[in-house]
Amino acid sequence: MIKERKGDKALRVCDKCGHEQWVNYWNIYRKDIHICRYCSSSSTAKTRKNTPWNKGKKQAPRDVGNSYINSNGYVEVWIGKHTKEDRAGGYYREHKLKKELEIGRLLEDYEMIHHVDGDKTNNRTDNLVVCSSHHNHRKLHGQLERVAMELVRNGLIRFNHIDNKYFVDPDMGDHISKALELLGNPEKDNQQRSFSEMTPEERSTTIQKWSTLKRVEAGAVSSANDLTE
Repeated sequence: MIKERKGDKALRVCDKCGHEQWVNYWNIYRKDIHICRYCSSSSTAKTRKNTPWNKGKKQAPRDVGNSYINSNGYVEVWIGKHTKEDRAGGYYREHKLKKELEIGRLLEDYEMIHHVDGDKTNNRTDNLVVCSSHHNHRKLHGQLERVAMELVRNGLIRFNHIDNKYFVDPDMGDHISKALELLGNPEKDNQQRSFSEMTPEERSTTIQKWSTLKRVEAGAVSSANDLTE
């Protein structure tokens, strides 16, 4: 049903599971039945005439903390059904979740996270930097390019004219490897480890901490609105 309307937006309540979500009013106002995307997908799967490709195959349960790498190379973590207001799905980018948990607040829409080493799957918090805007994020990449050019001028990075590719000087690579061996590999704490390295219990605990942060911030916003009304 439609619980509330504000201009072109309407608060839809799923007739099956009761989930509330703000959607476009003009897409639903003529419908007699109002269901969310999850319930709609479930109904479609049950009434589908064609035999699904995975019929008879046992599917692994979708547990909180399970992750995969999306088409853009980022790690997506399952945080539970109906966790985000603007979508039915419960996947959230790991680097964003971990950085929000570290700084103690949700990121603003205009903020971006920069991976220091350029590896989108390396979501250790010391590899993540919050940029205040898209412009500042681009500035970091421009700075990195200037540093790389400086290494080229000093002979630490070379260029192969046959393959048209840059490469690190082999001697320099050996020195870096030996230095890393001397430093050792300190044990990672839960905040630094990726979800794929955690136990199911650790994943669940981390998600719960982030969910608490989300609820606290939402409550603070609600209280501020009450004061202004």
